[in-house]
Amino acid sequence: QRSTHSFFQGLSLLCSVLHYWIKTFDGVGIAFFDSFAEMLGVVSRLSLMLLLILIAQGWGTLELSIMYKQGILGLMGGIAFCYCMMLLWDIKFRDPASTLYLYESIPGMLILLLDCVATGWFVYSTYQTHLRPKIPKEKADFLKRMGYAYVSYLIALPILVTVACFLSPWVREKTVFTLNALVACVAHMGLLYLFWPSRVHSYFEIKGPDPFEGNEKDEQEALL
Repeated sequence: QRSTHSFFQGLSLLCSVLHYWIKTFDGVGIAFFDSFAEMLGVVSRLSLMLLLILIAQGWGTLELSIMYKQGILGLMGGIAFCYCMMLLWDIKFRDPASTLYLYESIPGMLILLLDCVATGWFVYSTYQTHLRPKIPKEKADFLKRMGYAYVSYLIALPILVTVACFLSPWVREKTVFTLNALVACVAHMGLLYLFWPSRVHSYFEIKGPDPFEGNEKDEQEALL
C-alpha cells in the first residue's frame, strides 16, 4: 500500500511518454493515453499528499490515530472534485483554438489554492508534532528533514504555474508538465528510500513480526 502512489506515478509517466512519442510522428498522439496519464497523475498526487499530511501529524511514527479526519477527507475530496471539473472542462468545453492553460481555468485556480492550503496544513502539522513532549530525537530530526524536503514538493505546482504565466502559451504546458514530473519523481524516490525495509523501522512504528527474522527462525527450527 505504501508504494501504490509511486506505481501510479510511474504508470502515468509511461503513458505520457508514449503519447508524446507517438505525437512526434503523427502530430496527434493517443488521446486515451493522455487522459489516462492525467487521471493516474491525479490519483498519485492525492495519495502522496494524503500520506505526507498523515506522517506530519505523527501517524505511523509516534501513534496510529489520525487527527482531523473530516478536514483531511474534505480537503482531498475538494481537490479531487476540482481536478475532475478541470479535466471535464478540458475535454468538453475548452475551445481547441484557445491558448488558455488548464490551470488558468476556474477549477485549475481552485486546485492551486487548495494545494497552498494543503502545504500550510503539512507545515503546521509537522511543527506541532515536532513540539510534542518526549518525542525521540531521531524521529524529531526525521520530521524536520521531511518537512523541509516535502514542502517544496507540495508547493511546487503553484510556483511552476505562476512562473509559466510569463512564458509563451505554446511552451507553457510542456514546461509545467516536465518540471512537475521531475519534482514528483524526486519526491517518490525519497519516499521509496524512507520505506526501504532496512531503514523503515528507524522512522516508523511497524507492528508485526519481521519477515526476515521469521524466515531465519523457521530455517533454524527446520534444521533441529
